Amino acid sequence: KNLSGFMSSMAIHNLSLGVAFSWKNWVSLGANFNVHFADVALHQSNYPKQSTQDPYGAPSMIDNEFEGLGVSFSPSFGLMLKDPNELVSIGVSYKMKYKVEAKGTTTFDVIGPVNSRLVVNSLLGKGRNLPIKADTSVDFYIPHQFSAGIAMSPVKWFTFAASIDYALWSETEALTLNWEGLNLPSSLTATNILSEEIKLQTGYDAVLSFMVGAEFKARGDNLPPRHGHLFNP
Repeated sequence: KNLSGFMSSMAIHNLSLGVAFSWKNWVSLGANFNVHFADVALHQSNYPKQSTQDPYGAPSMIDNEFEGLGVSFSPSFGLMLKDPNELVSIGVSYKMKYKVEAKGTTTFDVIGPVNSRLVVNSLLGKGRNLPIKADTSVDFYIPHQFSAGIAMSPVKWFTFAASIDYALWSETEALTLNWEGLNLPSSLTATNILSEEIKLQTGYDAVLSFMVGAEFKARGDNLPPRHGHLFNP
């Protein structure tokens, strides 16, 4: 039987430009234009290597590695209400789902006995040596996010706040790895030994997070200490 191991890493750096409008100091509307810089890495190992095996029975391993960068954009919106005495504030926000298209390079290699390398090289065609590198793209989505919170200031020097955040990861489509740039021969793709497009089902659950925090101004407004706690399953 074939066994497959998969490892991925992702970092998204955000840069936001925001604007807010207030009316009579008790209603505020805000919007952000967000720029997301994504750094993605994927690694897949199969054992035995997709039916590619040494003639003497020694298995080999096919490794696929991808590293890529992508830039995407999304808007987010918020609304905040305050009572006239500014003792209670209530806010809600929404961040739209956005697609990340990371473009980079895939490295295709076979690790194993020399005979296995000769077999795979013969399948890939004359003049092509391992490892093979080619331009590749990976597409995935960051989901809708909803937040709601409340802040209360029973006295001027103390504020307590609580909020919830709901991320619809359950609606995230599969990660799609497209490596048509490898130009694999039909002898491999027609027999499903290798595919030019791989869809990795996510199977994520929606996530509900809870946050609480407090701020103290006993010594004035210049250096108010804060403490918060976040529960994210």
